[in-house]
Amino acid sequence: MKSVIGHVWSGASSDSKTIARMKAAAATWQREAAIGNWIDIDLSAVNLGRDGTSVGDPVALPFIHDMIERGFDNPNIEIVLITNADICLCYGFADEVRDLCEKHGSLYCHRWDFTSIEPGIYNKEKVATGKWYAGADAFAVTRRWWARHKQDLPPFILGRETWDWIFRELIKETGGVQMDKAIYHEKHDSPWKKGRLRHPGNVYNRSYARAWLMLRKMNLKEIANAPYNEIAWPPVKYVEKKKESEPANITDILIVLGRGSKWSNTELRYCLRSLEKHAKNMGKIWVVGNDPGFLSKEVNYFQHDDFGKNKEHNIADQIYFACKNLPMTDNFLWINDDTFLLKDTDISTYPYYSGGSLRRKWSATAMNGYRVALMQTEAQLIAKNLPTITFEIHVPIRYSKEKFISMKPWIDLSARVPMGLTFRSIYCNVLGISPTNLPDMKLGNVASKEELIIKVADRDVFSIGDGLSDDAKSYFHDLFPTPSKFEA
Repeated sequence: MKSVIGHVWSGASSDSKTIARMKAAAATWQREAAIGNWIDIDLSAVNLGRDGTSVGDPVALPFIHDMIERGFDNPNIEIVLITNADICLCYGFADEVRDLCEKHGSLYCHRWDFTSIEPGIYNKEKVATGKWYAGADAFAVTRRWWARHKQDLPPFILGRETWDWIFRELIKETGGVQMDKAIYHEKHDSPWKKGRLRHPGNVYNRSYARAWLMLRKMNLKEIANAPYNEIAWPPVKYVEKKKESEPANITDILIVLGRGSKWSNTELRYCLRSLEKHAKNMGKIWVVGNDPGFLSKEVNYFQHDDFGKNKEHNIADQIYFACKNLPMTDNFLWINDDTFLLKDTDISTYPYYSGGSLRRKWSATAMNGYRVALMQTEAQLIAKNLPTITFEIHVPIRYSKEKFISMKPWIDLSARVPMGLTFRSIYCNVLGISPTNLPDMKLGNVASKEELIIKVADRDVFSIGDGLSDDAKSYFHDLFPTPSKFEA
């Protein structure tokens, strides 16, 4: 069933040109609403309890938070969309919003300007004939995203500068995406630009934007030298509450998906079930890569194609992307989709395991690309006078975002050498991590359920290859019969 979109907006005018723009926009809203599961919520004449006059603005503009909260007051609404009153929507807008929000939690849209709006349907190709505008005039968030992140958005008022900038940056910071060539607009003079620098509403929004950006050590750009008021952000009570609710040992989990599953990603289902059952101190689950098609909204899924130069580089590049772009915990657990926990495990202190030396590992590996990658890894570590321990034993591994990002030169090197570098061993040897010895936990070929039961007995974790028989695979249902909350 399609998620219900609640479209909130506010705007009233006696100016004929403005009214004409708003009517043109409303016609596109009605077209999208006709597809179904769309509710328009006009807040133009609604008393939301406060407005811009309470912060010195001469106009009774609504607060962004209040508009979105009013949308979610309707328990049937799963996605709130907020636009300006004269923003037109590209054909197919509603379905694209649902698809992107269900995958990423939030989105924003830059608008495209036209000197005049012609009657008829605008698809993406036609929208792109307009002039791209740097600001964003449409935002959509899921109920779950809003509950998690609304406290990170300052209390901006609509229709004044910077609120869209910061909302856009927050969406990007939390794994949301841009929806491209989706909205358009008839260009007109902007009242908020008159006396811009010292306009009370602009100063109010700008002050919060400045504090938000400085907290993150981000570039202030055009507001660097503009008038502002000193404010405290974030509120002290929020900081204290956040510290209390997020213990230091909570650890997120990252799973990278490629295109190579020969079991229709069924292994991922059982991996998720094992995590729900046995992973202690687990935070959020992040999945990056190709969409398996069954993840619930409890999973933070982010599509990112693996354009790397080889398999080993693809994996490292996907993890690097997640470290750079997704708001995971600073320390996180990376686990393959074909790896399964069998006993309760504190993932915040998960050990680093080794199976001996890289030379021993590649010497026992068949002549294939993986053996070449192991040999290349050993050679590159020797060249840098670093240890050559193998950490390639098919168990989860803890990474630090900051430290993984510092490995960028090694990731670039992995793209250039034949078959790439096995990155677990690069990371741990470069950092000088001392491991605990453990045999490789991968079971490549298992002929029967009975054989699998014997092989996993007394293990805390195991991994599988492509050589399991259907009979052996049936044991997974015995281990993890109940679908997890991570499956739709």
